[in-house]
Amino acid sequence: MLSQDEAQAQSGTLIEFGPFTFDKALGKLSKHGTPLRLRGMPLKILQHLLERPGEVVSRGELQRMLWRDTAFGDFEQGLNTAVNVVRKTLGDSADQARYLETVPGQGYRFIAPIRSTAAARETNLPTERLDPASMVRHQNQSKPPMLIFGAVPSPNCDANDQYNLAMNFLSFQNDIPLALKTFERAFELDPHFASARLQRAMLRVIEIYNGYANDEGILLETEEDLHQAERELPATDGLLLAAQACAYLAGRLDRVPMAKLEGWWRECGSKGEGSPVYLVIPRMLEGQTREPIAILRMDLEHNPLANPTRMLLGESLRIQGETEEAIRTLERVLQQGPTHPTPAWILTMAYLDAGKPEQAAALMERMRPEFEKNYMWRHAWAIVLAVEGKHTEAVEAMNEGTLKFARVTWTVTSATADFYALPNEPSKAIEWLQLAVSRGDERVSYFRHNPRLATLRDDPRFQSLLRSLEARRKKPRRKR
Repeated sequence: MLSQDEAQAQSGTLIEFGPFTFDKALGKLSKHGTPLRLRGMPLKILQHLLERPGEVVSRGELQRMLWRDTAFGDFEQGLNTAVNVVRKTLGDSADQARYLETVPGQGYRFIAPIRSTAAARETNLPTERLDPASMVRHQNQSKPPMLIFGAVPSPNCDANDQYNLAMNFLSFQNDIPLALKTFERAFELDPHFASARLQRAMLRVIEIYNGYANDEGILLETEEDLHQAERELPATDGLLLAAQACAYLAGRLDRVPMAKLEGWWRECGSKGEGSPVYLVIPRMLEGQTREPIAILRMDLEHNPLANPTRMLLGESLRIQGETEEAIRTLERVLQQGPTHPTPAWILTMAYLDAGKPEQAAALMERMRPEFEKNYMWRHAWAIVLAVEGKHTEAVEAMNEGTLKFARVTWTVTSATADFYALPNEPSKAIEWLQLAVSRGDERVSYFRHNPRLATLRDDPRFQSLLRSLEARRKKPRRKR
């Protein structure tokens, strides 16, 4: 039974405890008036405990609240991590708890005295003197515009506007160069805008993945931006996790924070509040298809215009061997974003998988005027030429610049083996497959049925590589 004070605390807009204030309406925590970065699952846990002060809240109840009984990933680890984030934010500890007490074998209890106060007190403005215009002005000052997918906003409204505009270019039009310029503009307007810093860093890496650059030095610069953002954002921030995954796809899959990405997806992604792209790609490279396809389709139900999601769905279908459905999906991607070289590359491979080299060549020719110097386009064009038996022209397209691009781009590293297998250069083909595998590409089933690797199927080195991959996949994986 709640005391009168506790019942009043629950009904208040603001809940105060120690030096902290929690705004239930905005879902914001502050300390001595300074906003604190607490979001997602940790924020939900704190609010749930604050609304039931003095009561033991079981871990099972928290599981149902946060994950709705969904058995996805490691619940125990996810909850422990989230509770530790709450304690770290409050300066609390499990051993000498002042706010959040662990009740062994049961759950958690909020133990500090709490106070409730009206929202108007926080503004220092008497409610009877607030007219509508002043209320709008105050709201605009205290609550920055929301960012797409819930990223941490800037206090600079113009910077937030540029950020959301860039997200439109990226998520719906797939115009990567324009999105990058717009994120850079947002960062210029606020050099402390951590979300814009991360998006700018990711887009520079994505420019490599999409064939606009082949400079590995960009990856090192991106790590510096990551380290800066890690000091400014909580470790569970969805955008930070995506940026880490994006950077580490270039050959360091062991550093992709999969456990945290899964926790983020349980909390936000399954409700349509984020993109599953960087959760899905590592699974695809592990050779999974069923779960990635299910996750991507779920996201498209919430966000039907999310073109990167649809593009990955097309690639997952292609890898699984559902070629015709992959073609339809990827043609829809290019209809929405016709200036994106990566879905064009995937669709080219799908046409070739389906025995339609004429359509593959026609697609490449249609994109030639704008993308002839793009490394992704050149890579796909080289494979098309190799399929057609035009060896000299194929080698010209797959020049050193294109190969340098292929070495750092997960999408095409293993496919470079296709290029060398087609004219029957098995040693070079095996070399590229080994490079792809060393960087985490374990799509053994696809390697077996890929028609462009047919010349390798009786090669002992190819068979040995596949057996090694199969043995590796049978071992339990440690989540990162």
